[in-house]
This record gives sequence, structure tokens and C-alpha cells, in this order.
Amino acid sequence: MPTLAVCMIVRNAAATLPIALASIQQVADQLVVIDSGSTDDTRAIAQAHGAAVVLHPWQQDYALQRNQYLKMVTCDWVLVLDSDEFIDLEADQWLQKLRSGAHSAQTDHYWVPRRWLPPFSLTHYLTNPSHYPDWQLRLFRPTQQCRYEGAVHEQLRGLSTPGAHLSPFGLYHLDLYTTDRASRQAKVQRYAAMGTIQDGADYLYLPKLADLELTPFCWGTLAATVQRYLLRLPAPEPLPPEATVAIALVTTEVSALQSQIRHYRDRLRWMEGSKFWQLRRLWYWGRRSPSDGFSDA
Repeated sequence: MPTLAVCMIVRNAAATLPIALASIQQVADQLVVIDSGSTDDTRAIAQAHGAAVVLHPWQQDYALQRNQYLKMVTCDWVLVLDSDEFIDLEADQWLQKLRSGAHSAQTDHYWVPRRWLPPFSLTHYLTNPSHYPDWQLRLFRPTQQCRYEGAVHEQLRGLSTPGAHLSPFGLYHLDLYTTDRASRQAKVQRYAAMGTIQDGADYLYLPKLADLELTPFCWGTLAATVQRYLLRLPAPEPLPPEATVAIALVTTEVSALQSQIRHYRDRLRWMEGSKFWQLRRLWYWGRRSPSDGFSDA
């Protein structure tokens, strides 16, 4: 059956790394973490989750860091995850089917939609056009020709077939939630200096508060361990008074809720029917007479 390697590059990610690792613990046959020089507990956390951790000093080049884990992969598929990202149970189930051979892949790579959580909520994600769907190439078959290029917003080269867009697939991004505005502004400037103006596009890290659109998601789609780690994160930023937020309708969540209602309604009906037959059986046995050939003695 196909195997799956989960690969990451990290640096001082102790606050969010447990969330990422908890979300993929059921699907990773191999876990490779390239550490760029952490000074906190990042490496210890990764090793505690069974990761092969390699220290590779940061050299202002994301492609260089990512190419390190390509050298170590021994699995049929690679899932790339950032240290401030996590997947939900829907994505987990899809990957489980991939590993079991239930999915017959017609491509050697998949693009998945990434959902950015806003700075002030762990129960919604941004659905502005600039943030969703934020398609990311995160699942692919590794070959000797595969190699990352680009110092920032690096691209994977060496793939041989047209990619497929995989949706639904729940990939969530915590960057806006876990970093303050000053840190996000610094990231914009750093990325622009390393690459191009587009690489440092400020709308990705400094969303306009007057033009926010949020969609709620169901925490029931997250593993229990992921939920617990999320609740340990610091309290979110308060929503600024000048912000205008449009809450989008979520038909998929309503559909899922309706499905659960039908399930429990059918379950209750079954229990009611079962109880009826139990009472009928007791009534029948209570009407027995000694001539039936039964005795309590």
C-alpha cells in the first residue's frame, strides 16, 4: 500500500508545532523536520512525536531548506505542512484512503485550499478573494527530479503530470492569529527584500479590516487533541471597532448538521422499537402459566 511522508521546515515553532503534529499523527508513515536553528523546544517537540529532525542553518533561502527533506523521503507520497498549519478530520480521512489504496491517483501532485484564521477568532476563516481559496501544492509523489526553486514562496519543479485541485480538504493556517501586526509587517518587508514585491504582498499578512469576510467552521471536524492544543493558544486580538465583518453562509455545515440529525432520529426510532419488543417479551413471559412447562423453582 502507498506510504506517506509528512515534511516540515521549522524555527522557534514551539507554540504551534504540537497542533500541526497532532493533526497528522494518524497518517504519517515518515515524519521529517528540518530545523533552521530553533532556540526554544521545537526540536524536542518534534522528536517526541517521532520525527527525524535535521538541523540545517537558515541561509535566507526557503527552497534550500525544503530540498533538505526531499533528500530524506522514502515514502510514495509527501505531504508538506508548515509549523503553523494543521489539517482537519476530513483531510485525515482522505489521506487514510490514499494510504489504503482506495484512491487511485491520476496525477502526481495535488493542490489543496488553505484557510487563514483571522487574528481575532479560532472558529472562523477568511473568505476574502485574497485569502480563499489559497491553493497550495502540498501533496505530491517525490522523484529524483523533484526540487524546490526560489528563495521565498518557493516552487516545486520536476513534476510530470498536470496537477489536480483537491477539495474539500481542510488545511488551516494560524499565521494571522499567532503573530501580532508588527510581526506581520516585518514579514512583509522581509519577504519583499528576499524576493519580489508580490512575494511581500501586504494584503496576505495585513488584511484590510474594512473588507473582511469570515466563514465559520465546525470544531467537530478537528481531532480532539488538535482542539485541546488550539485552546492553549493565547487569547486572540480584540476585533477593532472600525472593522466591518461579513459572516458568510455555510451550506456544508448545515448539510452536515442535517445528516447528524437524521442519524440520531433514526437511532432514537430504533431504540424505541427495541424497547417496545422488550416490553412485549416481558408481558408475554409474565402471562405464562404452570401448564407451559416452565417453573421459577
